[in-house]
Amino acid sequence: ILQQLDISTDKLDLLNIESYDVTIIFGMPYPKSKMRKNMPSLSEIPHTVKPDLDNLIKFVLDAGNGILWSDDKKIIKLVCKKMYVNEPKTIISIE
Repeated sequence: ILQQLDISTDKLDLLNIESYDVTIIFGMPYPKSKMRKNMPSLSEIPHTVKPDLDNLIKFVLDAGNGILWSDDKKIIKLVCKKMYVNEPKTIISIE
């Protein structure tokens, strides 16, 4: 189940966990040549253009230090993917 987390008001104490399993889904915008309103997900079509997945991951892991996790060195499992979506977003799941 995916859920939006409001870090400023949520009472979760994520910083005191020993280790983290993290899943990140990068919802990337459709190419302008394929833009259509309410187009179905193109998750079957690989997002093989910039930005590179490793750069996206590095940005999220570094930005999450001290906010989502105490330090990204405590992440012991990481699953990530890029996919096309109607509304671009980044979804982070922490276990």
